[in-house]
Parts: sequence; C-alpha cells; structure tokens
Amino acid sequence: MPVLAAPGRFWASATAHLWQYGPAGGRFTRVPLGSEEDGRDVKSVGDEPGAGRLLTAAPDHAGPCSWCTSVLTFHRPDGTRVLRGTHLYEARRWAGWGA
Repeated sequence: MPVLAAPGRFWASATAHLWQYGPAGGRFTRVPLGSEEDGRDVKSVGDEPGAGRLLTAAPDHAGPCSWCTSVLTFHRPDGTRVLRGTHLYEARRWAGWGA
C-alpha cells in the first residue's frame, strides 16, 4: 500500500511493528504508534495526506475468526471506531471521492 503523505514509499507490517519501505534507498523505517500494542498484527494501514493521521486494522480476537476485527484504530490523533457485527480483515482510508 503506498504512503499517501510520502509518494514513493510503501506501508509494510509485521507481527510486532509497522514500517515504511523506501525503495530508492532499499530501507525499512519503523513507524512508532501510540504504544507497542498498537503495532502488533496490523493487517492494513492507510494514511491521510497532509494531516498525517493513520488508520490501522488488526485482529481484535473477539469475532468468529482469528484474523478479523470490528474495531478500526486511528492514530495522530488517537481514537477508535467500532463497527459492531462486522468481521473486517482490511480497512482503507477513502479520500477524494468524485475528485
């Protein structure tokens, strides 16, 4: 997934951390979130260009599957959005509809 606020960079996640990859330098840079727990098992990430706000989705282990969630987490500023009854694997920030 491309980093919208930094063209040419890409989001990557691993078991314990969130990263940005810069192919020009061939480097991964760790992206700190609010806590260590916030970076665990991130299945998807998206950013808001200009504002720097992030949206992540990670399993909440409360649904019928080990990989899904009904909670979306925002960072910078922090917050959550619960979508009861859903079983999401990924979420994306959608901007520019009709632009």
